[in-house]
Amino acid sequence: SGTVAFLLIENGVGGGIVFDGHLFRGAGGFAGEFGQMLVCPDRTAAAGRRTPHLECIIGKDALLAAYKAAGAQSDAELDDLLSALRNGDLLASGVAADWADHLARGLINLTNVLNPERIILGGSVALVYAHVETRVLAAMRKELLEGFPLPRLGPPPLCLGGVAAG
Repeated sequence: SGTVAFLLIENGVGGGIVFDGHLFRGAGGFAGEFGQMLVCPDRTAAAGRRTPHLECIIGKDALLAAYKAAGAQSDAELDDLLSALRNGDLLASGVAADWADHLARGLINLTNVLNPERIILGGSVALVYAHVETRVLAAMRKELLEGFPLPRLGPPPLCLGGVAAG
């Protein structure tokens, strides 16, 4: 029961909203398109859009492009970044910190609108979160109104009791 938001972070960012055990689809069935949130108007937009959307900044392609632009090998993949983070690599840590700041902006917006009890982060890119959790939570605490409850945040529990489809 309660309100739960799920973010699936891959090349894009999608997700879902569950209110009291029921998947919320919205008027046209598009609820949960968290990646379409407008963020960072000072950044260069991708795909011909005027303003960068969250998925253009925290999706896998954007994360790997930032990693390579910072000096990683041109053929670096997500597994390489994750391995570098586990090994304490400063280059990878800097890229992950920047990613965390953008993720936090999206989560702050989501939290302010939905006031969820829990936000579940899924998808391959969500594995970066474990390395930047403290930074994300600090940013959220700083920006949310005083007394506003911080949702439980992180990977999905081992058993969610089913999968929403369609």
